[in-house]
Amino acid sequence: MNKRFLLIIAVIVLVVFCVVGMLLNNSADEAVQNDIKAPKITERPPRFGNIDEWMKVQNTNIKEYFDKTFDTYGKRVMTTAQNCIVSERKLYLKQQNDMSELGDNLRREKYLRQQQSSDVAGLLSSL
Repeated sequence: MNKRFLLIIAVIVLVVFCVVGMLLNNSADEAVQNDIKAPKITERPPRFGNIDEWMKVQNTNIKEYFDKTFDTYGKRVMTTAQNCIVSERKLYLKQQNDMSELGDNLRREKYLRQQQSSDVAGLLSSL
């Protein structure tokens, strides 16, 4: 009975590891698919004649593709970094504003307490 229980637990653990592994692999594949994709051959190679000219054209197309892709990727990275910096600055300014507002509220509260205590002291002294 004890061996059977351990075997069932081992199978369950194995299934969980397999499912987690598949989920991680799928998310990694999706991340790669969203970034830079491999260039494609734009035309068929010639059956007869010089293949060097075709290779030059293909290499030029691949170079242009990578230049364009890395340029857009670089722009996306820079835009993301700029947005991150702007959002950090906005958060910092908001926190600074909140702290000054809390300080103003604290000073107002102290002033009102002093006024209240002086009013109470005035009332008590008039009795």
